[in-house]
Amino acid sequence: MIGLSDLTSQSIVIDNPEEWDAQELRLKKWFEDLYVFGVEVEGDSLKIHPDVIKLFEDSAYYALVFPVPYSWEITVAALKAMDFKKAFWYMINLYHIDPAKNREIVLRTILSFKELLEVERLLLSSFYTFAYFSPEHSTLENGKLNVQRPDLLEEKMNTLKIMIQEVKHYSQK
Repeated sequence: MIGLSDLTSQSIVIDNPEEWDAQELRLKKWFEDLYVFGVEVEGDSLKIHPDVIKLFEDSAYYALVFPVPYSWEITVAALKAMDFKKAFWYMINLYHIDPAKNREIVLRTILSFKELLEVERLLLSSFYTFAYFSPEHSTLENGKLNVQRPDLLEEKMNTLKIMIQEVKHYSQK
């Protein structure tokens, strides 16, 4: 992952054109990955993104994506690490868990990235990368997904829709 210091530090000097090209390719891939859905249907097959495969293979990563409880501390840590897909996933959950308490700060945080990122797309890609695998309503059994509480998944999807509507509304002001 490209760190913030890699992108903004004045101490980075790239004299070698190949190194510059490599850095540019890493940055381009990083931006593209922000907006990729974890699971996509292409024709009659599923395309599974590496973040989702990692959920199945790495229990520590799974615990990091689905912390108990979700908190602003982990959200801020993800933002500082420029792990925006996870940070936006955490904000979806914070908003969903307690909209009265978290609505304003979640929306302000998301809107603060509006000039840099396609925040609506990032909300969607975060949701469609992680939501189906949340232990709140699904289990991973022998490498297979079992959605046990589709009603809870639908509630979270409704929260996502509200968040996107609010982001659009406040973006127009």
